[in-house]
Amino acid sequence: MEDMYYWGMLIGILAVAVILSVVFLVRRKAGKGKEKRFDERQMIARGQAYQVGFFTMLGYFFLYGIMDGLGLVWCETFMGCFVGVMLGAAAFALTAIRKDAYLALNENMKTFCWVGGLFIVANLLGTIADIMEGKLIVDGKLTTAAADSLVMTLWLVILVAQLIHYRKLKKQEKADEEE
Repeated sequence: MEDMYYWGMLIGILAVAVILSVVFLVRRKAGKGKEKRFDERQMIARGQAYQVGFFTMLGYFFLYGIMDGLGLVWCETFMGCFVGVMLGAAAFALTAIRKDAYLALNENMKTFCWVGGLFIVANLLGTIADIMEGKLIVDGKLTTAAADSLVMTLWLVILVAQLIHYRKLKKQEKADEEE
């Protein structure tokens, strides 16, 4: 039965990849798929953010391996790896947001918020279903069913951090104009 869950996850990821590829190609042909533009300062900051994300994952996987070796198993193997990836993504995103390098120069904040909100709602629905079915924690271990809740939490953190950063920038711009 667990194999079916992984097959479903794999098929879902492949389906999303195919759909996004088709949308990207159609938008590109229509001339609407502009390439993201980052200035030099943002590119340097994004490189630093990738480094923070990488070392966060490196540290997490080192600790996860030690805990596993000591028999301190708190989750299924897939979930342990997934947590590491989500921590690395969070470290990258928060560092990039703090350095004003997360959104490209030609990206729209409203579109970002709508897309982020859709991801949060979709994963919230999956999380609620998993909680109602009692799938998140089985035999004292966090299961792969918790992946939805992790993705939802990551998007929520990114969206809130980006909104706070955006508001600070707007206040700063307004203060600069008044001077």
